[in-house]
Amino acid sequence: MAVFLGTTPGESGADQRDEHSQITMRIKRKEIFPWLLARTLSAAIFVLPIIGMSMTVAADRPNIVIILADDLGYGSLNCYGADESHVRTPNIDRLAKHGRRFTDANTPSSVCSPTRYGLLAGRYDWRTNQKHGVINTTDPLHIETSRSTIASMLKSTGYRTAAIGKWHLGYGKEKADFTKLLTPGPLDIGFDYHFAVPQNHGDASGVYVRDRQVVGLRSDQKAGSLENRRYL
Repeated sequence: MAVFLGTTPGESGADQRDEHSQITMRIKRKEIFPWLLARTLSAAIFVLPIIGMSMTVAADRPNIVIILADDLGYGSLNCYGADESHVRTPNIDRLAKHGRRFTDANTPSSVCSPTRYGLLAGRYDWRTNQKHGVINTTDPLHIETSRSTIASMLKSTGYRTAAIGKWHLGYGKEKADFTKLLTPGPLDIGFDYHFAVPQNHGDASGVYVRDRQVVGLRSDQKAGSLENRRYL
């Protein structure tokens, strides 16, 4: 599962209304997807590339939580009609009650990496060099640092942003070396904070990444030592 956060930093943000009041991402002020739902913990479904609609910045901007979960069906949540005798989802139901619930949305792909790419970058993944399948653990960052993302657009209007959970969009410029700084990465495409597994819970590296580096990395670990084995 991946969680993307956009939180307002208190007083800042409204001052930037002049320059950023017409962001490329066109969304009505209070309909800026306070939350998005999709499947559960291992692959993913970002429910929409909303890029292409315009947003007006307001002083009372909402906090934004986008939850991308793999293998979650529309019948898996009570707020979408799931039978409470089979499953109970009180916390997500509360988000739905106090946020915004989508009843008609689309995903750009049926598998993980392309869906994440589509939501963050607002493009179909087949426009990249990844024409099919998903990103491997050591593949480079799949989103160009020059490309606008939901995170960079929100950050430009005063939001603090974070990507937490499962990343699955690559790190670095070439083959990722998990014993070194992983750059470019999420912090280079609009996120202020990042804590995630590189691919999924079956990923051979078995590590967590915080911002640009593996958590708990030892100084004696050499290049390639985290590939094809589990450390956590």
